[in-house]
Amino acid sequence: MTNSATKPMRDHSLVEATTLAIWTLASAVCVAGFALAYTRPKAPEAKLPTLVAEVLQVELTTVPSPAPSLNAPSASAPPPLDAQPITVSEAPALTPVADPSLVAFALPVEGPVAVVEPKRAAYVAPAVTTNLPAPAQPIPATAQKLVYGQGEGRQPAPEYPYRARREGQEGSVTVRFSVAESGQVIAAEASNPSPWPALNDAATKVVRERWRFTPGAPRLYEVVMHFKLTR
Repeated sequence: MTNSATKPMRDHSLVEATTLAIWTLASAVCVAGFALAYTRPKAPEAKLPTLVAEVLQVELTTVPSPAPSLNAPSASAPPPLDAQPITVSEAPALTPVADPSLVAFALPVEGPVAVVEPKRAAYVAPAVTTNLPAPAQPIPATAQKLVYGQGEGRQPAPEYPYRARREGQEGSVTVRFSVAESGQVIAAEASNPSPWPALNDAATKVVRERWRFTPGAPRLYEVVMHFKLTR
């Protein structure tokens, strides 16, 4: 009984020891795996090429420049001039001059001076021309009475204004007018007008524009014109 009970206990201890060993090994493997996984690989170091410095030796030589020739003529130098003898003339002989204070000069004798007065030009009056026209005679201040349709010249009748005929306007107009030497009427006005402006304008217009007289002395006339409608 004692041996039978002891054997199962040993087997159980062995199993536990084996299991513990397996777990320990597995844990070690896991730890090693994690360590390998997190280890960063190092980059390979770059090798720099080795530089070798060499010293170059340079020899400098001086080339002597040719000396300028003293006998060679210069391009810009002028040609040499021939030496000519210089002749020095003798100074002219000096003539003795008398002292100016001792020389006698003839002074002019002042005589009476004649004063000549300038001649005045005689004034010549301009010639008076007689070809100028004679001055116009003045127009008389008193007017002569003239009967319409009688006397000299041309005296056409005035036109009866259309508006005055339509409105039945009648009246008498006294026209005073002046005649020049040529016989042309130069001015006309209604000295005694009618109550109708149209009749006054018609009377003065016909005298000023259409009446003519024979040439002669200036004249002043008065004439009475009657405007009357026929029924």
